[in-house]
Amino acid sequence: MTFNERLKMERLRRNLTQTEMGLAMDMLQSQYSVIEKGTQSLTMDKLALLHNRLGVDLNYLITGNYTKLNYGLDKMPFSEIKKLNHEIFKELDKRINEYETGTKTQK
Repeated sequence: MTFNERLKMERLRRNLTQTEMGLAMDMLQSQYSVIEKGTQSLTMDKLALLHNRLGVDLNYLITGNYTKLNYGLDKMPFSEIKKLNHEIFKELDKRINEYETGTKTQK
């Protein structure tokens, strides 16, 4: 499996659209799409956003082998993972709304 195929699998595993995945990396759906197709590469900054915002295992994306975590999700109860996912999707929904309406809400 190639990098771009693993990237797509990670997106699908999280039930995200290309638009949502792009928003998580501060890019448009069209920009994300060419990366998933393998015609462009991700920058280190975008890889960092994937990891920091969505918890994507960069070792898996690059090598196809998962990192054995010594912290975080592997030790977290399922209820906490669900809560974390809910917060991520809530933030993504907010960003999609801001993107579509051209407004930005104040924190």
